[in-house]
Amino acid sequence: MRSERVLRRVGAMHGALLAALLLALAWFGHPLRGALLGGSLIGVSFASFWTAARAITNPARRNLAIGLGATKISLFLGLSAAVLSGRVVADSDGFALGVSCFLLAVLTVVFAIHPSPLIDREART
Repeated sequence: MRSERVLRRVGAMHGALLAALLLALAWFGHPLRGALLGGSLIGVSFASFWTAARAITNPARRNLAIGLGATKISLFLGLSAAVLSGRVVADSDGFALGVSCFLLAVLTVVFAIHPSPLIDREART
């Protein structure tokens, strides 16, 4: 299925970009916590939405989608409480860069895909 390959490419590209960002931040001596937190949260969101979409089309995966959704909500509530209480302190610049890795991964994969000849032919007419 073509959409599965695209989603896998987005996930792999996000992981590669996040790893490169973390290496660059470590090389220059910047804190890693914000970038790791932002990249991980957007990655978990991507995975949960992907699983939920697959559960809609395949009812056998419904329990997995429910479990992942409950885990996601618990994770976000727990992290929000930890940040608001001051237990987790993450730099905002790193967080924004971690989230931006996902956006850059999506754009890279979308612009790297060649349109099918049918779509290209319809666009010309």
